[in-house]
Amino acid sequence: MKSQLRSSLNGLEVNRAKYTSYSRHYTSGRVLSEIARTVQPMLQAGDTFVDFACGQNSFGSMLVDPATRQPLASRSFDVLSPVDKTHDFCRRNWFAVSASELPPGELIIGLNPPFGHNNKTAIEFVKHAVCMRPRLLVLIMPATNYMPEGYELAHHDDQLCRGFAFYVPGSVSSNLINAKHVHPAFYVYERRPGMPGPQERLVYCDHRAGLRRKLIGNKRRCELAGRASWEASEDAKKRLAAEEERAKRRKV
Repeated sequence: MKSQLRSSLNGLEVNRAKYTSYSRHYTSGRVLSEIARTVQPMLQAGDTFVDFACGQNSFGSMLVDPATRQPLASRSFDVLSPVDKTHDFCRRNWFAVSASELPPGELIIGLNPPFGHNNKTAIEFVKHAVCMRPRLLVLIMPATNYMPEGYELAHHDDQLCRGFAFYVPGSVSSNLINAKHVHPAFYVYERRPGMPGPQERLVYCDHRAGLRRKLIGNKRRCELAGRASWEASEDAKKRLAAEEERAKRRKV
C-alpha cells in the first residue's frame, strides 16, 4: 500500500491489533506513571479503581492496594476490547453501566474520557461517574469551570498533560499527539464529607435511562424507515404491474 494512502487512513484500519476504541487519544505511559504516583498516597485499603474509557487498559495495574501491596482491584470499560490486559475488562458503553453492577465499597473512577465538542462528552462521563458515589474522581480533561456536584478539588496539574502527552496506536507517521489546541489538565476530586457514599449509590441514573431512550428511538426510526421502504417498494411493484397490464391491453 502506498505511503500516501496509508497516512490518509484511520490508524484503526491500518493497524487494528493495537486499537481499542474509535477516535480516541490514548495517554502516554509517562503521564500515566506520574498520575499513578500522585494518586497512590490517596488510596485506602479495599478501594476499587474503575476505568470508564480504558483504551489499552494500562492504568489500573499501576495502582497498589496499600494494605496488601498487591495490584489494586479494578474494573474497566470501553466500547472495544483491548488486545491484552483483559482482566476485569467489560466491553460496555460507560453510560450503559449501572451503579448496581460495580463492586461494593469505595471506588476511584477515571481516567481519560473522550472530550467531545466543548468538553461536553467528558462532562457527561463524569456526571455518570458521580452516580456511582466514588470517593475519588481521577480525571484528564480540558480546562473547564465544571465542578462535579458533591466533590472538591484535591489536586490540579495543568502542565502534566501538555505537549506530547497522547498518542494514536497504529499511526503511520508520528503517533504522538501534541495537545496544544486542547490544553488538558489532570484533576483529582475528592468526595466532600457528609456526601452520600457507596451505600447510597444511585441505581436509577438519567444517563443510563437516556441511553436506553436513545437506543429505543433509533430502533423505532429504523423500523419506520424499513416500513416506509417496504411500502415504497410495494407501491412501485403495483405501478409496474399496472403499466404492464395497460401495455397488454394496448397490444390486444
